[in-house]
Amino acid sequence: MFIPKTAIQAFRKFTNAFLDRPIRKLASNIGIHANANGCTLQVSDAAKSVGYSVACKNGDERLAESVSISCDFFEELAQSTGDIEFGRVESTENGSRFIVRWQTGLAIRHAELDSREPPVLLGASIPLTNVDDRFLPCLANAVEVADEVSKRYALGCILLDGRDGTMAATNGSHLVVFDGFDFPWKSEAILFRKSRLFALKDFTKLNTVSCGVQDKTIVIASGPWRFTMPVEAEARFPSVAQVMPDRQRSTNRVQLDPGDRDALSSCLSQLPGNSDELQPVILDLNGHVAVVGKSNQGTTCTVCLELDRSLHLGPDLRTGTPRHNLAYMAKIGTDSLFLYGKEKPILACGPRSQYVWMPLLNQDLSVDLAQTQCVRTSTVASSKSRRAS
Repeated sequence: MFIPKTAIQAFRKFTNAFLDRPIRKLASNIGIHANANGCTLQVSDAAKSVGYSVACKNGDERLAESVSISCDFFEELAQSTGDIEFGRVESTENGSRFIVRWQTGLAIRHAELDSREPPVLLGASIPLTNVDDRFLPCLANAVEVADEVSKRYALGCILLDGRDGTMAATNGSHLVVFDGFDFPWKSEAILFRKSRLFALKDFTKLNTVSCGVQDKTIVIASGPWRFTMPVEAEARFPSVAQVMPDRQRSTNRVQLDPGDRDALSSCLSQLPGNSDELQPVILDLNGHVAVVGKSNQGTTCTVCLELDRSLHLGPDLRTGTPRHNLAYMAKIGTDSLFLYGKEKPILACGPRSQYVWMPLLNQDLSVDLAQTQCVRTSTVASSKSRRAS
Protein backbone atom coordinates (compact mmCIF):
# COMPACT_ATOMS: atom_id res chain seq x y z
CA MET A 1 0.00 0.00 0.00
CA PHE A 2 1.39 3.40 -1.03
CA ILE A 3 0.45 6.48 1.00
CA PRO A 4 0.95 9.66 -1.09
CA LYS A 5 3.63 11.94 0.29
CA THR A 6 1.22 14.87 -0.16
CA ALA A 7 -1.18 13.17 2.27
CA ILE A 8 1.57 12.75 4.88
CA GLN A 9 2.55 16.41 4.48
CA ALA A 10 -1.06 17.64 4.64
CA PHE A 11 -1.68 15.62 7.81
CA ARG A 12 1.45 17.07 9.37
CA LYS A 13 0.50 20.66 8.44
CA PHE A 14 -3.08 20.47 9.69
CA THR A 15 -2.18 18.53 12.85
CA ASN A 16 0.60 20.95 13.82
CA ALA A 17 -1.83 23.86 13.46
CA PHE A 18 -4.78 22.18 15.21
CA LEU A 19 -2.80 20.91 18.19
CA ASP A 20 -0.82 24.16 18.35
CA ARG A 21 2.48 22.34 18.56
CA PRO A 22 4.67 20.23 16.25
CA ILE A 23 3.90 16.54 15.84
CA ARG A 24 7.46 15.67 16.85
CA LYS A 25 6.76 16.99 20.37
CA LEU A 26 3.73 14.75 20.94
CA ALA A 27 4.01 11.87 23.39
CA SER A 28 1.41 9.79 21.51
CA ASN A 29 1.82 7.75 18.33
CA ILE A 30 0.38 8.18 14.85
CA GLY A 31 -2.19 5.54 13.95
CA ILE A 32 -2.60 4.17 10.43
CA HIS A 33 -5.90 2.32 10.04
CA ALA A 34 -6.27 0.27 6.87
CA ASN A 35 -9.67 0.32 5.15
CA ALA A 36 -11.27 -0.65 1.84
CA ASN A 37 -10.15 2.54 0.05
CA GLY A 38 -6.78 3.07 1.65
CA CYS A 39 -6.20 4.16 5.23
CA THR A 40 -6.99 6.70 7.91
CA LEU A 41 -4.20 8.65 9.61
CA GLN A 42 -5.03 9.69 13.14
CA VAL A 43 -3.48 11.13 16.26
CA SER A 44 -4.79 12.12 19.68
CA ASP A 45 -3.28 14.55 22.15
CA ALA A 46 -4.97 15.28 25.48
CA ALA A 47 -8.62 15.98 24.56
CA LYS A 48 -7.99 16.70 20.89
CA SER A 49 -7.67 14.38 17.92
CA VAL A 50 -7.27 14.51 14.13
CA GLY A 51 -8.43 11.92 11.61
CA TYR A 52 -7.62 12.01 7.88
CA SER A 53 -8.93 9.45 5.36
CA VAL A 54 -6.47 8.87 2.54
CA ALA A 55 -7.01 7.13 -0.79
CA CYS A 56 -3.96 4.90 -1.33
CA LYS A 57 -2.52 3.09 -4.29
CA ASN A 58 -2.21 -0.66 -3.91
CA GLY A 59 1.14 -2.39 -3.82
CA ASP A 60 1.62 -6.13 -4.07
CA GLU A 61 -0.99 -6.52 -1.34
CA ARG A 62 -3.44 -4.33 0.55
CA LEU A 63 -2.54 -3.65 4.16
CA ALA A 64 -5.20 -5.36 6.26
CA GLU A 65 -3.99 -4.49 9.76
CA SER A 66 -3.60 -1.20 11.60
CA VAL A 67 -0.17 0.18 12.41
CA SER A 68 1.07 2.62 15.04
CA ILE A 69 4.27 4.61 14.46
CA SER A 70 6.14 7.09 16.60
CA CYS A 71 5.87 10.81 15.92
CA ASP A 72 9.64 11.01 15.34
CA PHE A 73 9.40 8.32 12.66
CA PHE A 74 6.41 10.10 11.10
CA GLU A 75 8.55 13.26 10.85
CA GLU A 76 11.10 11.27 8.85
CA LEU A 77 8.39 10.05 6.49
CA ALA A 78 7.15 13.62 6.03
CA GLN A 79 10.54 14.48 4.50
CA SER A 80 10.16 11.79 1.85
CA THR A 81 10.53 12.87 -1.77
CA GLY A 82 8.24 10.09 -2.94
CA ASP A 83 5.18 8.11 -1.81
CA ILE A 84 5.57 5.89 1.26
CA GLU A 85 5.07 2.14 0.93
CA PHE A 86 3.77 -0.05 3.74
CA GLY A 87 3.94 -3.81 3.25
CA ARG A 88 3.59 -6.87 5.49
CA VAL A 89 6.71 -8.97 5.90
CA GLU A 90 5.39 -11.80 8.04
CA SER A 91 2.72 -12.82 10.52
CA THR A 92 3.73 -13.70 14.07
CA GLU A 93 1.95 -14.94 17.16
CA ASN A 94 1.74 -11.38 18.43
CA GLY A 95 0.59 -9.82 15.16
CA SER A 96 2.37 -8.87 11.96
CA ARG A 97 5.71 -7.38 11.03
CA PHE A 98 5.79 -4.61 8.45
CA ILE A 99 8.34 -2.95 6.22
CA VAL A 100 8.17 0.74 5.35
CA ARG A 101 10.01 2.17 2.34
CA TRP A 102 10.47 5.85 1.57
CA GLN A 103 12.88 8.02 -0.39
CA THR A 104 15.17 10.81 0.77
CA GLY A 105 16.77 12.48 -2.23
CA LEU A 106 18.12 9.64 -4.35
CA ALA A 107 18.39 7.22 -1.44
CA ILE A 108 15.74 4.52 -0.88
CA ARG A 109 15.33 3.89 2.84
CA HIS A 110 13.42 1.22 4.72
CA ALA A 111 12.55 0.17 8.26
CA GLU A 112 10.80 -2.80 9.84
CA LEU A 113 8.29 -2.46 12.64
CA ASP A 114 5.80 -4.56 14.54
CA SER A 115 2.08 -3.91 14.43
CA ARG A 116 0.82 -2.08 17.47
CA GLU A 117 -2.64 -0.97 18.49
CA PRO A 118 -3.12 2.56 17.14
CA PRO A 119 -4.51 5.38 19.30
CA VAL A 120 -8.27 5.73 19.61
CA LEU A 121 -9.88 8.52 17.59
CA LEU A 122 -11.80 10.67 20.06
CA GLY A 123 -15.45 11.37 19.32
CA ALA A 124 -15.65 8.70 16.63
CA SER A 125 -19.20 7.76 17.63
CA ILE A 126 -20.58 11.31 17.72
CA PRO A 127 -23.31 11.74 15.07
CA LEU A 128 -22.71 14.59 12.62
CA THR A 129 -25.09 16.97 10.85
CA ASN A 130 -24.31 19.06 7.77
CA VAL A 131 -24.09 22.83 8.29
CA ASP A 132 -23.94 25.79 5.92
CA ASP A 133 -20.90 25.88 3.61
CA ARG A 134 -20.16 29.37 4.99
CA PHE A 135 -19.09 27.75 8.26
CA LEU A 136 -15.34 27.44 7.59
CA PRO A 137 -14.84 30.90 6.00
CA CYS A 138 -16.82 32.46 8.86
CA LEU A 139 -14.78 30.44 11.37
CA ALA A 140 -11.55 31.80 9.85
CA ASN A 141 -12.88 35.36 10.20
CA ALA A 142 -14.03 34.71 13.77
CA VAL A 143 -10.59 33.40 14.75
CA GLU A 144 -9.11 36.70 13.57
CA VAL A 145 -11.19 38.54 16.19
CA ALA A 146 -10.81 36.15 19.14
CA ASP A 147 -8.05 36.86 21.68
CA GLU A 148 -5.59 33.98 21.83
CA VAL A 149 -4.03 34.76 25.21
CA SER A 150 -6.78 36.44 27.21
CA LYS A 151 -7.92 34.77 30.45
CA ARG A 152 -10.85 37.15 30.82
CA TYR A 153 -14.22 35.59 30.08
CA ALA A 154 -13.80 33.24 27.10
CA LEU A 155 -12.22 35.74 24.74
CA GLY A 156 -10.02 33.01 23.26
CA CYS A 157 -13.07 30.94 22.32
CA ILE A 158 -15.53 30.74 19.45
CA LEU A 159 -19.23 30.73 20.35
CA LEU A 160 -21.66 28.55 18.39
CA ASP A 161 -25.19 29.29 19.59
CA GLY A 162 -27.71 26.69 18.48
CA ARG A 163 -30.62 28.72 19.85
CA ASP A 164 -30.34 31.45 17.22
CA GLY A 165 -27.91 29.89 14.73
CA THR A 166 -25.04 32.32 15.30
CA MET A 167 -21.24 32.17 15.47
CA ALA A 168 -19.48 34.87 17.50
CA ALA A 169 -16.01 35.91 18.63
CA THR A 170 -14.58 38.89 20.53
CA ASN A 171 -11.40 40.12 22.17
CA GLY A 172 -13.14 42.73 24.29
CA SER A 173 -12.59 45.65 21.90
CA HIS A 174 -14.47 44.32 18.89
CA LEU A 175 -17.12 41.66 18.34
CA VAL A 176 -18.22 39.79 15.22
CA VAL A 177 -21.40 37.74 14.78
CA PHE A 178 -22.30 35.55 11.79
CA ASP A 179 -25.86 34.22 11.57
CA GLY A 180 -27.99 31.91 9.46
CA PHE A 181 -26.58 28.60 10.71
CA ASP A 182 -28.61 25.56 11.66
CA PHE A 183 -26.60 23.74 14.32
CA PRO A 184 -27.71 20.31 15.56
CA TRP A 185 -27.65 21.51 19.19
CA LYS A 186 -30.87 23.57 19.33
CA SER A 187 -31.16 24.48 22.98
CA GLU A 188 -27.65 25.51 23.99
CA ALA A 189 -24.63 27.63 23.14
CA ILE A 190 -21.20 25.97 23.10
CA LEU A 191 -17.68 27.35 23.29
CA PHE A 192 -14.40 25.92 22.03
CA ARG A 193 -10.87 27.31 21.89
CA LYS A 194 -9.64 28.99 18.73
CA SER A 195 -6.90 27.22 16.78
CA ARG A 196 -4.37 28.26 14.15
CA LEU A 197 -5.85 25.58 11.91
CA PHE A 198 -9.06 27.52 11.42
CA ALA A 199 -7.19 30.41 9.76
CA LEU A 200 -5.27 28.27 7.23
CA LYS A 201 -6.34 28.94 3.64
CA ASP A 202 -6.17 25.24 2.77
CA PHE A 203 -8.57 24.54 5.63
CA THR A 204 -11.10 27.22 4.66
CA LYS A 205 -11.21 25.82 1.10
CA LEU A 206 -12.73 22.57 2.35
CA ASN A 207 -16.48 22.21 1.91
CA THR A 208 -19.43 20.02 2.90
CA VAL A 209 -18.95 20.72 6.60
CA SER A 210 -20.65 18.75 9.37
CA CYS A 211 -20.64 19.15 13.15
CA GLY A 212 -21.71 17.26 16.23
CA VAL A 213 -21.59 17.68 20.01
CA GLN A 214 -21.79 15.03 22.69
CA ASP A 215 -20.40 14.59 26.22
CA LYS A 216 -18.63 17.97 26.21
CA THR A 217 -16.87 17.15 22.94
CA ILE A 218 -17.34 18.83 19.57
CA VAL A 219 -16.44 17.34 16.19
CA ILE A 220 -15.95 19.40 13.02
CA ALA A 221 -15.63 17.28 9.87
CA SER A 222 -15.10 18.21 6.24
CA GLY A 223 -14.26 15.93 3.36
CA PRO A 224 -11.61 13.44 4.53
CA TRP A 225 -10.88 15.39 7.74
CA ARG A 226 -12.30 14.99 11.24
CA PHE A 227 -11.25 17.27 14.12
CA THR A 228 -12.28 16.64 17.72
CA MET A 229 -11.83 19.02 20.64
CA PRO A 230 -13.33 19.68 24.07
CA VAL A 231 -16.23 22.03 24.70
CA GLU A 232 -15.31 24.75 27.22
CA ALA A 233 -18.30 23.99 29.41
CA GLU A 234 -17.22 26.20 32.33
CA ALA A 235 -16.12 29.20 30.25
CA ARG A 236 -18.13 32.44 30.15
CA PHE A 237 -18.73 34.45 26.99
CA PRO A 238 -19.90 38.10 27.05
CA SER A 239 -23.59 38.65 26.32
CA VAL A 240 -23.82 39.35 22.59
CA ALA A 241 -27.25 40.95 22.96
CA GLN A 242 -25.95 43.44 25.53
CA VAL A 243 -22.88 44.37 23.48
CA MET A 244 -24.57 44.76 20.09
CA PRO A 245 -26.06 48.28 19.75
CA ASP A 246 -29.59 48.88 18.47
CA ARG A 247 -29.60 50.05 14.83
CA GLN A 248 -32.75 52.09 15.44
CA ARG A 249 -30.91 54.27 17.98
CA SER A 250 -28.09 55.25 15.59
CA THR A 251 -27.59 58.94 14.76
CA ASN A 252 -25.75 58.32 11.50
CA ARG A 253 -26.01 55.69 8.81
CA VAL A 254 -23.72 54.94 5.87
CA GLN A 255 -24.75 52.79 2.92
CA LEU A 256 -21.50 51.46 1.43
CA ASP A 257 -21.20 50.99 -2.30
CA PRO A 258 -19.50 47.63 -3.07
CA GLY A 259 -16.94 49.36 -5.31
CA ASP A 260 -16.11 51.88 -2.59
CA ARG A 261 -15.75 49.08 -0.06
CA ASP A 262 -13.30 47.19 -2.28
CA ALA A 263 -11.30 50.35 -3.03
CA LEU A 264 -11.19 51.20 0.68
CA SER A 265 -9.79 47.77 1.42
CA SER A 266 -7.07 48.30 -1.20
CA CYS A 267 -6.12 51.82 -0.11
CA LEU A 268 -6.21 51.72 3.70
CA SER A 269 -2.59 50.61 4.12
CA GLN A 270 -1.44 53.36 1.73
CA LEU A 271 -2.96 56.24 3.68
CA PRO A 272 -0.58 58.31 5.85
CA GLY A 273 -0.21 57.12 9.42
CA ASN A 274 0.00 53.42 8.58
CA SER A 275 3.29 53.17 10.52
CA ASP A 276 1.87 54.94 13.59
CA GLU A 277 1.26 52.77 16.65
CA LEU A 278 -2.52 52.55 16.35
CA GLN A 279 -2.65 53.12 12.57
CA PRO A 280 -5.43 55.70 13.07
CA VAL A 281 -7.72 57.15 10.42
CA ILE A 282 -10.61 59.60 10.64
CA LEU A 283 -14.07 58.60 9.45
CA ASP A 284 -15.48 61.91 8.17
CA LEU A 285 -19.24 62.14 7.54
CA ASN A 286 -20.21 65.56 6.20
CA GLY A 287 -22.79 65.07 3.48
CA HIS A 288 -20.20 62.71 2.03
CA VAL A 289 -18.33 59.64 3.26
CA ALA A 290 -14.56 59.94 3.59
CA VAL A 291 -11.67 58.24 5.35
CA VAL A 292 -8.79 60.56 6.20
CA GLY A 293 -5.26 59.43 6.93
CA LYS A 294 -2.60 61.65 8.48
CA SER A 295 0.63 60.90 10.28
CA ASN A 296 1.58 61.99 13.77
CA GLN A 297 5.28 61.38 13.14
CA GLY A 298 6.43 64.77 11.87
CA THR A 299 4.97 64.77 8.35
CA THR A 300 2.23 67.18 7.27
CA CYS A 301 0.89 64.93 4.52
CA THR A 302 -2.84 64.21 4.77
CA VAL A 303 -4.90 62.16 2.33
CA CYS A 304 -8.69 62.18 2.18
CA LEU A 305 -10.14 59.09 0.52
CA GLU A 306 -13.67 60.02 -0.54
CA LEU A 307 -16.10 57.13 -0.95
CA ASP A 308 -18.03 59.09 -3.57
CA ARG A 309 -20.52 56.34 -4.49
CA SER A 310 -21.61 55.72 -0.89
CA LEU A 311 -24.47 57.47 0.92
CA HIS A 312 -24.45 59.20 4.33
CA LEU A 313 -27.61 59.96 6.29
CA GLY A 314 -27.45 62.02 9.50
CA PRO A 315 -25.67 65.05 11.00
CA ASP A 316 -21.99 65.86 10.42
CA LEU A 317 -19.69 63.58 12.39
CA ARG A 318 -15.98 62.88 12.65
CA THR A 319 -14.66 59.95 14.64
CA GLY A 320 -11.31 58.20 14.85
CA THR A 321 -10.75 54.49 14.38
CA PRO A 322 -7.89 52.02 13.91
CA ARG A 323 -7.80 51.24 10.20
CA HIS A 324 -7.69 47.48 10.82
CA ASN A 325 -11.33 47.67 11.97
CA LEU A 326 -12.35 49.22 8.65
CA ALA A 327 -10.26 46.63 6.80
CA TYR A 328 -11.98 43.80 8.65
CA MET A 329 -15.40 45.34 8.05
CA ALA A 330 -14.67 45.40 4.31
CA LYS A 331 -13.21 41.89 4.35
CA ILE A 332 -16.36 40.25 5.72
CA GLY A 333 -18.56 42.07 3.21
CA THR A 334 -20.62 44.42 5.38
CA ASP A 335 -22.54 47.09 3.46
CA SER A 336 -24.02 49.37 6.14
CA LEU A 337 -22.52 51.42 8.97
CA PHE A 338 -24.41 52.66 12.02
CA LEU A 339 -22.82 55.33 14.26
CA TYR A 340 -23.98 56.66 17.62
CA GLY A 341 -21.63 59.62 18.25
CA LYS A 342 -17.95 60.57 18.20
CA GLU A 343 -16.75 58.18 20.89
CA LYS A 344 -19.56 55.61 20.70
CA PRO A 345 -19.43 52.11 19.20
CA ILE A 346 -19.46 51.70 15.42
CA LEU A 347 -21.66 48.93 14.00
CA ALA A 348 -21.15 47.42 10.54
CA CYS A 349 -23.79 45.07 9.12
CA GLY A 350 -24.05 42.77 6.14
CA PRO A 351 -26.63 40.23 4.95
CA ARG A 352 -25.37 37.59 7.42
CA SER A 353 -22.91 39.44 9.64
CA GLN A 354 -22.63 42.12 12.32
CA TYR A 355 -19.38 43.69 13.48
CA VAL A 356 -19.04 46.25 16.27
CA TRP A 357 -15.95 48.00 17.58
CA MET A 358 -14.94 50.96 19.72
CA PRO A 359 -13.47 54.06 18.05
CA LEU A 360 -10.26 55.70 19.21
CA LEU A 361 -10.68 58.07 22.14
CA ASN A 362 -9.02 61.49 22.38
CA GLN A 363 -7.76 61.35 18.78
CA ASP A 364 -6.91 64.61 17.01
CA LEU A 365 -9.74 64.90 14.47
CA SER A 366 -8.62 68.18 12.89
CA VAL A 367 -7.92 68.23 9.14
CA ASP A 368 -5.83 70.95 7.48
CA LEU A 369 -7.52 71.34 4.10
CA ALA A 370 -4.50 73.21 2.70
CA GLN A 371 -2.34 70.15 3.33
CA THR A 372 -4.92 67.57 2.24
CA GLN A 373 -4.85 65.58 -0.97
CA CYS A 374 -8.27 64.27 -2.01
CA VAL A 375 -8.75 60.98 -3.87
CA ARG A 376 -12.08 59.56 -5.00
CA THR A 377 -12.55 55.82 -4.74
CA SER A 378 -14.41 55.80 -8.07
CA THR A 379 -11.05 56.60 -9.69
CA VAL A 380 -9.16 53.88 -7.79
CA ALA A 381 -8.89 50.32 -9.12
CA SER A 382 -9.91 47.87 -6.39
CA SER A 383 -7.82 44.86 -5.46
CA LYS A 384 -10.42 42.64 -7.14
CA SER A 385 -10.14 44.62 -10.38
CA ARG A 386 -6.33 44.39 -10.33
CA ARG A 387 -6.45 40.62 -9.77
CA ALA A 388 -8.92 40.23 -12.64
CA SER A 389 -6.65 42.15 -15.00
